[in-house]
Amino acid sequence: MVGINGPRDVGKSRASIHYREEDRKRISYVRAWSASSSKRLFSQILKDINHAAPTGKSKDLRPRLAGSLELFGIEQLIIDNAENLQKEALLDLKQLFDESKVPIVLVGGQELDDILHNVDLGTSFPTLYEFDCLEYDDFRKTLSTIEFDILALPEASNLVDGTTFELLVECTGARIGLLVKILTKAVLHSLKNGFGKVEPSILEKIANRYGRKYVPLENRNRNK
Repeated sequence: MVGINGPRDVGKSRASIHYREEDRKRISYVRAWSASSSKRLFSQILKDINHAAPTGKSKDLRPRLAGSLELFGIEQLIIDNAENLQKEALLDLKQLFDESKVPIVLVGGQELDDILHNVDLGTSFPTLYEFDCLEYDDFRKTLSTIEFDILALPEASNLVDGTTFELLVECTGARIGLLVKILTKAVLHSLKNGFGKVEPSILEKIANRYGRKYVPLENRNRNK
């Protein structure tokens, strides 16, 4: 059992879903809702693995799930938004692991470590990996890969050059999740308006709406 944590919009959920999609038959992935109880969580997992009886009384769901994981070929459980789990749900997950021996990965915000330690589960779910914002060079490389290998628009958008790159760094704080959200919307609006690339004016408008407001470098220097 391990934990994965980090701030919002750094790609934790995206990476978890991608990992699950690589092997759907052996990995179950669910997202915990706010103040999620054991009953709600275990019912979600039973539905995710296509169990014929995903609902019932709380006292029946954990043993039902524990007895089903091996039969359904599930070799790993990924619980996203794990900071939303109630104390009893976290303790029941530890019991589920003890009964089934199926590895459990908790994915959540930076507060997840403190939550686990507060219920005496810090050593049961040690942090395996901490997601964070991308370093400057990694952000540039990632942005270049997105532009040329994923977007592949008819015209060059020059996302890693000059003001456009500066805009994306400032507005996203180098968070990959927020970058993808902004670019997705910018591409759709640009194409809808007849452009064959990411139009800078559209990109700036969307980036300022969903990210931190961008202040051009010359204006920042002028205000000092």
